[in-house]
Amino acid sequence: MSMVSIFVFSFLMFKNYNDYSSSRITEYSYNMINKYVYELVSSYFNSELIAQNDWYEVLTISKNKDGEILLVDFDLKQANHLNSQITKMLR
Repeated sequence: MSMVSIFVFSFLMFKNYNDYSSSRITEYSYNMINKYVYELVSSYFNSELIAQNDWYEVLTISKNKDGEILLVDFDLKQANHLNSQITKMLR
């Protein structure tokens, strides 16, 4: 009888420990992957990339005669072009 109770108790303890640790391991690995991806992507966005591409052509700013900004819009063709360039660099 005592062997069975020891076995059941050990099994329950192992199961509880496994449930607790697996969620912690999953959370830790998710955080580490996000950190790695952030560092990888941010390393590609350096001053050379900004100098290569004319980012100012993406935005279109409309002003009135007093110089006040009325509308800020973006050029979809230019934005897609820059997006494709960045995607090629990241591959």
